[in-house]
Amino acid sequence: MKLRKDIEAIHKHDLRPMLQNLNLLDDFDNQKIRCQFCSDTIREDNFGAIYTQDKIIMFSCSKLECFSKLPNK
Repeated sequence: MKLRKDIEAIHKHDLRPMLQNLNLLDDFDNQKIRCQFCSDTIREDNFGAIYTQDKIIMFSCSKLECFSKLPNK
């Protein structure tokens, strides 16, 4: 039996508008957003995920070792 898991995705072209809506675009452009797991600067070419934890917006880079640490919901 296969388990179904819903995945929400952000298209690359929607990243900047989404960050603007969250009032995070300036931080993104000024390289102030970091991966929660490895502290690498989040850029368009290494963006992995955005999620909330205790109502705080968190980011993960696209490295497999970081991406695999994302909390399961």
